[in-house]
Amino acid sequence: MKVLLISLFFSLCIHSVQGQQKIKFHYDKSVDLSEKTAFAIGFEYENWLGKLKRKGAFFDATKNLSRFNIELHGGVYNRNTGMIQFNRKKLVKLGYRIIVKYSHPKNKNEVFLDTIQIPFPKCIESEQRFTTNGAEFKLNLMASYSDGKTKKITENEIDQFLDRHDIKLNITNGQYQYYGVVKVWSEQQYNRKYSQLLIEYSSSFPGFISSVDSINVLKITDVDIEKDQYYFDSIQPIRLNLEYSDGSLGIIDGKDVDNIFNSEDITFQISMGNLNFGNIIIGDFEEELPLELSIRVSNELFDKKFVFPVVLNTSYCFDFSGNSAQLSRGYSHGDHGQHGNHVRVVIQELPKYQNIYKAEILSGQIKESIYFDPRYGEVKIYANGGDGARGSNGKTGRAELEDQPALPGEHGGHGGNGGDGGDVTLSVPKSFLPYLGSIVIENNGGEPGRGGYGGNGGIIDSKDSDWVDLFFPDRVEPGADGANGRRGQNGKVEVIYY
Repeated sequence: MKVLLISLFFSLCIHSVQGQQKIKFHYDKSVDLSEKTAFAIGFEYENWLGKLKRKGAFFDATKNLSRFNIELHGGVYNRNTGMIQFNRKKLVKLGYRIIVKYSHPKNKNEVFLDTIQIPFPKCIESEQRFTTNGAEFKLNLMASYSDGKTKKITENEIDQFLDRHDIKLNITNGQYQYYGVVKVWSEQQYNRKYSQLLIEYSSSFPGFISSVDSINVLKITDVDIEKDQYYFDSIQPIRLNLEYSDGSLGIIDGKDVDNIFNSEDITFQISMGNLNFGNIIIGDFEEELPLELSIRVSNELFDKKFVFPVVLNTSYCFDFSGNSAQLSRGYSHGDHGQHGNHVRVVIQELPKYQNIYKAEILSGQIKESIYFDPRYGEVKIYANGGDGARGSNGKTGRAELEDQPALPGEHGGHGGNGGDGGDVTLSVPKSFLPYLGSIVIENNGGEPGRGGYGGNGGIIDSKDSDWVDLFFPDRVEPGADGANGRRGQNGKVEVIYY
C-alpha cells in the first residue's frame, strides 16, 4: 500500500513539472501596428492538474498579470487597459522590436522570451503623375512597409503619418502646405533648372529608403466648360474638360478650378456674377441685365469665349389667407375664421425682354414687386378663409341629491363659421394669355367648426339599485349637440385683359 501511494505522489509531481512548462504568449494581431501604439496581450497555460487557464485582456480575463513577472524592452504594460503601449520613435535602437520576458505563474525559474516586430515604412511614393503650373493638388501616398504590406495614405492622414515616422518632404518647384495639399509654383516662380515638380522623401529612421518622385508639370493647351445654361439667384458648380501638352485629358471641378484660374498662367473673365470655390454665383434678376453669361479663358496657347443662356426660373408664393379660429377654453361657441384678404395682381411687360414679366402684388397696405419668366417659374397666391373653431362640449348635469333633483346636461357650443375666401383680381397684357396657368390662385372658403357634444344628464338616485346600476346608472336627458358652423364661401377670381 505504501509503495502504491509513493508511486502516485511521484507521478503527480512529474506531471506538475511538465504542465508548468506549457505556456503561450498571445497578442492582438488584428491591430494595425503600423498605425496603433497599443495592443492587448494574454497568456494561456496549464496548471498542475493539466487544466487550461487563460489570463489577460486578450481573453477578456483579468488584467492583473503580476504572477507572470513581465519585463518589457521597448514598451510598457498598462494594468488598467491590459495593453502593451509603445513609442515608435524609441523602438529605433531596438530594430522596431518589442521584447517580452515572462515566466510561468507556477514556476518562476522557467523564463520565456517573445519578440513582436513592429512594421515600419521602408519607402513611399506619390500617386500623382502630372500637374500644372499654379495648381494645387492633394498628395496621396502609397507606403511600403517592412512586413511586405502596402498602404494608401490619404491627404487627411498625411500630416500625422509624416510626423509619426519622422519623414521629411523637400519639394522643388512647389511647396507643401497642409493636410496633404501641394502648391505648384507658377511659371514666374519656376526653377528652370528642373522641368518637373520634385518631391524628396527622407527620414532619420534606419531602414527607410530615401526616394524622389518626379511629377510632370504640363501646359493646358485647351479647355471646354461642361454646362448648358445658368440661372439667376443661384450657386452652380463649374466643371472643366482640359487637354494637356502631352495629349492627355483631365476633368477638374471645385476648388481646383479656382486654383487653375488664380495662377498666373491662365486668365479667367466672367461677364456676370463671380467665381468662388469652383462655383459660379449669380444674383437676382434686375432690369437691364443681359440674359446670357460669357466666360473667357485664355493663356499663351489658347483664347476661348463661352456664352451660356441665363434663365430666370424663380417661383414665388404669397399668402394672404385669413387666420383659423382657435378653440376657446371653457364653455363657449366656436369663433369664426377670418376672411381671406382681397388681392390684386398686375402683370406688366418688359420692353427689353420677350418672356420676362414684372408682377405687382397688392393687398391692403402690402405691395410686392417681382420678376419672373412664366415658362420656368410660377406665382402662387393664397387668399383662403380661415377655419371656424369647434364648439366646446356641454358639461354633465348635476346628479340627484336628497333635496335637489338631477339636472339635464348642458348643450354643446355651436361651431364657428369658416371665413370667406378673398377675391383676386388679375390684370394681364394679351401677350401673357398663353401663360395664365403660371398664376396659381387658391381662395377657398374656410372649413366650418364642428358643434360641441351635449353633456350627459345627471344621475338619478335609484332606491332599488343593484350592481348593474353602478355601471349603467339612470340619467335625465342629455344636453343637445351644438350646431355645426357654416363653410365659408369661395372667393371670386376676375381676369382683366389690357
